[in-house]
Amino acid sequence: MTRNLLGLLVLSSVLLLVSWSYLIVGSNDQYGELGLTSDTLDENGSVIPDAALFPKATPGLAHQGSEVYVSLGCIACHTQQVRLEGVGNDLKRGWGLRPSMPRDYVRQSQPLLGRFRHGPDLANAGTRKELTEEALHRRLYSPQIEFPDSPCQPNPFLYDRRKIQGDVSEGAYDLQDGTEIIPGRAARKLVAYLSSLRQDYELPEMPFLIEPEIVIRPVSLLVPPSSTSENNGSSDE
Repeated sequence: MTRNLLGLLVLSSVLLLVSWSYLIVGSNDQYGELGLTSDTLDENGSVIPDAALFPKATPGLAHQGSEVYVSLGCIACHTQQVRLEGVGNDLKRGWGLRPSMPRDYVRQSQPLLGRFRHGPDLANAGTRKELTEEALHRRLYSPQIEFPDSPCQPNPFLYDRRKIQGDVSEGAYDLQDGTEIIPGRAARKLVAYLSSLRQDYELPEMPFLIEPEIVIRPVSLLVPPSSTSENNGSSDE
């Protein structure tokens, strides 16, 4: 009886090891050689010289914002992967011009694909016209302002809120209740990161499945001037 159990345990371990090895080796063979590419290739299937390469690198402030994204738990409720046609309705929802491909993540040491999708996919958050910097800041401060039933957590600690004295302060956003919010540095990092999320380029293995309606707006990732609250030493993290 003991020998049978031991043999079964050994067999199970071997099968588990083989299956994991197959998964790792197979994935490496399939995706390990992926690199940057141009949106189209020459007649030999090679990258066109001097062509723009994709995906592009994430700017510094946006890269720091990815750490804020993880620390706030955004990854638990939002994905960053537009699903293939037939798997979901991501393209019809306007979440991208094409499905996401493994090559889209070759610059990322840890792709933030997400755990669940309780909120919209963010793979192309930076291309969505309604997600301006102001809209992102307002939703980060309190999603319930625009969507009362939203399960997303508010993040007032990322902002300095105060009464409006005359005009809205530079770099602040009007909450339409007589108060304004001034983003702290962590909030600016996070918005820069969200604005940088864009799979708005074609790949040789996956062209656009939806024709772009307009030229996608550029996104400024510059840090706005320091707010008065920061000059006074108030915490913005």
